[in-house]
Amino acid sequence: MSISEDGDIIDCVDIYKQPAFDHPALRNHTIQYANLYAVRNNFIGARGDINLWDPLVETYDEISSAQISLKSGFVENFESIEAGWMFILFFFVFQLDGYRLTGCINLNCAGFVQTSSVIALGSTFTNDPITNHWWLQTCNEVVGYWPAEILQYLKESASIVAWGGDVYSKYVKPGNPYHTTAYMGSGEAASELFGSANYITNIRIIDDSLQLKYPDPAFFVVDEPNCYSALIHKADCDSEPYFYFGGHPDDKCVYNKK
Repeated sequence: MSISEDGDIIDCVDIYKQPAFDHPALRNHTIQYANLYAVRNNFIGARGDINLWDPLVETYDEISSAQISLKSGFVENFESIEAGWMFILFFFVFQLDGYRLTGCINLNCAGFVQTSSVIALGSTFTNDPITNHWWLQTCNEVVGYWPAEILQYLKESASIVAWGGDVYSKYVKPGNPYHTTAYMGSGEAASELFGSANYITNIRIIDDSLQLKYPDPAFFVVDEPNCYSALIHKADCDSEPYFYFGGHPDDKCVYNKK
């Protein structure tokens, strides 16, 4: 057992006694070890370097995050697995079924199998060709995987790869004119670019070619353009495209400030 710099107690447990194996589909599961370059159809992997910020939120039950998402299925019923950072600046993994009935973070529900004894999910910051598991790697450390047994649409491949951020507040809902003032990322608009705005770079996907490559075409979508912004920008013709996103709501977005 050890205590992290921010006071979290991190304990070692038997790898087969982790919460992942509370999932009924994993009762007879044998833990796999990483082979990140797998053969699948469509998108079979993704990567990106996400920079860190300390976003302002109004209350501690609000969420601001930056993550990479892999999705497959239908518009009204899709699967998604996500990983990135979340305020207050900790590493997270997430899985859900189209934002409808289920959704869980880190080890709060069964499913994600952790294989790393170095990275602790929830700690702060200072693909397998036979089994079709989705492997998660940060820096040079393989953290764990989402087993194929717990997935339906994502069992073979992903149809969408997304990079970006979210802001959640219980106050933002239909019929309520009030909008949270929570920051996304640094709080600066995407147009402020490097040094100010939140960004993800070294964006890559893996498809049937088994090569890490920049997605082409790449485009961005902003759900609330009056509140937050996004931009794909190249500093010059030879530079790597950066995906910038973020911002904080102003009077155009916050209609009825508390």
